Amino acid sequence: FTTIGSSAFLAMGAKVRLDALPYCVFDERTTVVDRVSLARMGISAEGADELQNFYEAHLASDDAYYCRCVDQALQASGDAWFASELRRFFAIRATMRDQRPLARFGAPAADPAARG
Repeated sequence: FTTIGSSAFLAMGAKVRLDALPYCVFDERTTVVDRVSLARMGISAEGADELQNFYEAHLASDDAYYCRCVDQALQASGDAWFASELRRFFAIRATMRDQRPLARFGAPAADPAARG
């Protein structure tokens, strides 16, 4: 099963083989912050930047595919508005028997299953 984060937007026709991060647009290859959705939720542009900076710092490398927890990263970033949702997302992922790799933030995301 795949875990889809809160307010994530999945592009039509996308094969969702990776877990999609909260508040992001995922189109099978690319994961970016969904600024339109965040604005509609009342999150400021600065709040969207804060989320993007967090994702770029902690979930943009190839190691992000296998990320199981973000507690240490969230502690280092202080009391971010998205902290509780990210903790909830990773807690749900942890309960999955067949945990999928995480779609890393940024573009393009290579499929970790295709690695040699």
